[in-house]
Amino acid sequence: MHAVLETAQLQLIIELAVAGKINGNYDAASSSARLQLLKAHQSAWRSLRWKKELKIPMKSGGLWELFGGVLGQSDEDNSLYFYRLPSELRNIEAKEWSLSAGDIDVHVRDFAMDPSLDLLVLVEAPDMLLADDKLEYRVHLRSLSTGKPHPRVSGGPVLRLEQKHRRDFTDSYAIQIWGDLVSIIFERRVVESELAVWEWTTNTLLNDIEAGGLLSSSFISDSWMLLGLMDHHGEIVLAAFPFRTTKLAEDQDPYKNAIKFRYPDLVVDAYITDIDIRCDPGSSSKNDAVPFSQDLTEFIIVVNLWLFAQDECYTHFIPSSLIMKLIEGPYPKGHESFPWSLWAPLNTRLLSPLEYPSDVWVCYVNGTKVVMSEPTIFGKHGYSLRVYDFNWRPMLRGAKSKGVEAPDGIDTSATVIDGGAAFECTVVTSLPFWSRAIDLEDVHDHCDVLCSEDQIIVVDAECREYRVLVF
Repeated sequence: MHAVLETAQLQLIIELAVAGKINGNYDAASSSARLQLLKAHQSAWRSLRWKKELKIPMKSGGLWELFGGVLGQSDEDNSLYFYRLPSELRNIEAKEWSLSAGDIDVHVRDFAMDPSLDLLVLVEAPDMLLADDKLEYRVHLRSLSTGKPHPRVSGGPVLRLEQKHRRDFTDSYAIQIWGDLVSIIFERRVVESELAVWEWTTNTLLNDIEAGGLLSSSFISDSWMLLGLMDHHGEIVLAAFPFRTTKLAEDQDPYKNAIKFRYPDLVVDAYITDIDIRCDPGSSSKNDAVPFSQDLTEFIIVVNLWLFAQDECYTHFIPSSLIMKLIEGPYPKGHESFPWSLWAPLNTRLLSPLEYPSDVWVCYVNGTKVVMSEPTIFGKHGYSLRVYDFNWRPMLRGAKSKGVEAPDGIDTSATVIDGGAAFECTVVTSLPFWSRAIDLEDVHDHCDVLCSEDQIIVVDAECREYRVLVF
């Protein structure tokens, strides 16, 4: 019996590592039972055979969020509705709750959440009736379950940031939570965007970045952010920025203290119009109520490059481990910069998507998985999507292990983007990935798609519903 137990425990450790998961210490299940659940979960995703479907009506408030397996929506009366999406294979039961306008008591302009921290971040709509010297951004830290001030906050439950540009008419807010950190990009119509980073538990502003060329950002660890930039030469740059210890330089290049990852030169008549960085490693707070969950150290970074060159969009898939290895490893001191040839061709994948990613329904990545819409096959009705997975371990196991087959759908061939259209020279990338398509005949072709750890969510904005495929 002891030998069998040791074998099950060892197998569970191996399979968790291969799947890119961590143990949830789910006490109600033995190692053997958790191993079977993990294998069933992986098999369901590889075969794209979901266990059940749910339909959730779409509210009319215009705000939504998906994080940690919870879908949140606003309604016209400023109330918020939340749906914890179920998973039989990870012991997650469905749950619904709401916060009324009275519970919230502020006019919400945008929100974000982390269910594992019971954290709800509310951006209050600016009060333009105030005098110029009184204008400020206010970010409220609440309990996701009750709407009350979050109990872990010291120094006050409202983050405040002065509106330096009076009447700047902020168009949108990009909010991200990473454990004890919250970042917000205030995207404005006229002046440059501003990125603020707080340690929300202590109400401490860690950094306030305001400079030309900043288009997007994302946490990649608790010390580093990845910034999407158009530099002062008009070139595409990703910049790893140590936000806890470094401020912007007062220089022609304010990001000269960042570690830069450069892109191929564009053709003369092409220029960057937007860079959009998306990733979702999962919550930084471990959930012991589930048998396993996503490994936070392994996730894919999705960078969408929007170019004014025949209205082109390119989607770039970058393993987070690659960026962390390069910025934490030995590199020449001074003006650190990695040219494209040294970091991207073998270790990333640049694709020209068949359908451009949505700039509204943006939660299409989770861990190492990405979901994207595809054109429906000519002559067929319905909606098509494709699931990508950039977890390299199952591919490596299949290539090196006798008697173990690699999953079908692996693409190890290079992607070649010919020079002359957007980039001056031919661009070749070859990061391996697995992909498989889903064709849904009873769904409209105008839909979008979202992804969580246990669900694919098809969004039908015209019919006002979310269709949830539960794995």
